[in-house]
Amino acid sequence: MAKEHFKQLGAHGSEKDAQAGVARCCIAAGDYGQARQHLTELWEFCQQQGASGLEFPVLAYQTCENGFVFLGDHAAAATAVENGYQEVMARASRIDDPAWKESFLNNVPEHRAIIQMWQSNSCSS
Repeated sequence: MAKEHFKQLGAHGSEKDAQAGVARCCIAAGDYGQARQHLTELWEFCQQQGASGLEFPVLAYQTCENGFVFLGDHAAAATAVENGYQEVMARASRIDDPAWKESFLNNVPEHRAIIQMWQSNSCSS
C-alpha cells in the first residue's frame, strides 16, 4: 500500500495524501469503520501540521469534511471546511495575476468545492 511505503520513507505529507485516498475509497465502499480510522489519523495530522507537506491539502480537508458528514460529525465537518477555505485563500493571496488567481480558485475542482461548501456554511449560520 502506498501509504505504508511513504511512511517507511518518512514522507509524511505523501503518506497522508495516500491516506486521504484510502479514506475516500472506504467511504465509497461503505466501510465506515475503516473510514473513521483513516479520517481520524488524517484529521489529527491536519490539525497538528496544517497543510505542511501535503501535495493536495485542500483535497485532504474536503475528504475530512465529506467523511465527517457521512459519519455524522457535523462540527468536525464545518471545521474542516473552514480550514480548507483558509488554506485556499492563503494560497490564492500569493497569486498576483488576476486571471491565474481566478483559475486557481475556480478551475481546481477541490478548491471550487471547498469554497462552495464554505459559502453554504456561511449562509446557513
